[in-house]
Amino acid sequence: MAITPIGVVLIPLAVGVALFWPQRLLSLLIVLSVFNAASVVNVYLGAMPLGLQPYYLVAFLIAVQAAWSALEGARWLPRKGSSLAPALRTLCKFWLWCVVTAFVLPIEFRGLPVLTPRSGIPNVWRLLATSSYGSASYGSALQWGFGNLAQVLYITVNVAIVFYAARTQMAVDACLLLRALRWAIWIVVFVMFWQRAALVLGFSFPYMFFNNNPAYSQLNEITLGATARLSATFTEPSYAGAFLAAAWLGLLAELLHGGRRRSLYVGIVCVSVALAFSLASTGYAAAVLGALLLFISSRRSHSRGRTLRAPLSRVLIAAGLLVAAVGVLLIIVPGMLNAAVLITYGKIGSVSLLDRLTAEVFSFRILLRTYGLGVGLGSNRPSSLFTYLLSNVGIVGFALFILFIMRTLQLEHPDPRLRTNTSIQFARWFLIGLVIAQAIAIPDLDWPPLWMALIVLLAMLHPTADSSRKRTNVSVQVTKNYEVS
Repeated sequence: MAITPIGVVLIPLAVGVALFWPQRLLSLLIVLSVFNAASVVNVYLGAMPLGLQPYYLVAFLIAVQAAWSALEGARWLPRKGSSLAPALRTLCKFWLWCVVTAFVLPIEFRGLPVLTPRSGIPNVWRLLATSSYGSASYGSALQWGFGNLAQVLYITVNVAIVFYAARTQMAVDACLLLRALRWAIWIVVFVMFWQRAALVLGFSFPYMFFNNNPAYSQLNEITLGATARLSATFTEPSYAGAFLAAAWLGLLAELLHGGRRRSLYVGIVCVSVALAFSLASTGYAAAVLGALLLFISSRRSHSRGRTLRAPLSRVLIAAGLLVAAVGVLLIIVPGMLNAAVLITYGKIGSVSLLDRLTAEVFSFRILLRTYGLGVGLGSNRPSSLFTYLLSNVGIVGFALFILFIMRTLQLEHPDPRLRTNTSIQFARWFLIGLVIAQAIAIPDLDWPPLWMALIVLLAMLHPTADSSRKRTNVSVQVTKNYEVS
């Protein structure tokens, strides 16, 4: 076991916060959720490397707190009349189904060909053409293993944290989580600019600090023509692009729904440039699809007479900021335009796209061969989240997850004054952006940003104004805090 350089900093910090400021653990969790390529502790079980991400270090500390309060008799399932009850009860059912599938289905369908989770998806078309499953490069025979157990632990911890966050009683806590989310976005943007400056100016970038998790492939500085694709604090550019696309969509939604802070315009420009630096087709596609969905949603809401402030002028301002930032970047950075063309238009007909598409086809075939049940959580790894769910937890698990996401996104704050709050719109569309990006090419159910986004949104929508006049006063304070944050 070896403690990494980032672990030397974060382990004492996390333990100190847990002991002396436990109410700040969720904020720390959100900030650390973007350090996906890092590890605080590395362990080798034989030839298999394991790394504990900073997010899961804090997550386990919160899970211990949650378990302790549960032993003391704290109520975790929301009451029947709570506005959060439908979403959280659906999440509980989804968790239970995931646990059952992880232990039962790998045994029930033992020997069925699957894509090895740790081997990625190279040359999948050969797997379909030759049915050669012996090589780890192509696939393997299904059997229960450590990966299934690990996924059960991850989903259990994340669900426990969501319930823990949803029990937040003081609305100021939600404001702190929102602020932590904004800090997380700025950290990714800063590291992306730092990485780009290191390449241009010729100084070294501390990859051993940000990219030291041996359990993941570290695909940083992938060269595309004469231009490098950048990953910031993530394991590869596609993950960085997905996160930045979600951040851009959230900021855009905040602007369209009435946000007027100057920092909002600065944030949109900086995130746009960082997204362009990633040269991630996943991020580009998620940004375009998300923006189209946001525009349609805002126009429909406006036509129905809801109090949504989404005039056409704000749409034009947002589009102008994006075109100006990316346009200048494509002109002044050598090779940037050619690389952007290669990663978008040039992706059509590429081997990478062929492998991803065949991985999806192969996963659908798994779904059919298991009669719609899947092969168990953590058994198969295709190229997108939706096919991951279908092939692993089947139609039932897929339906429960989609229902949970839809019920979460449809939640409205009990206080009518907060229902059109710009910060809530930011958190809601940030989550939508992540789901879109994961549906395109991020197949990880345990990806920290996804759960971080759920935590922030559910905490902000907590019904703090439901039960007493005292909480109503707190709600008034929250309205001010949200606007300031």
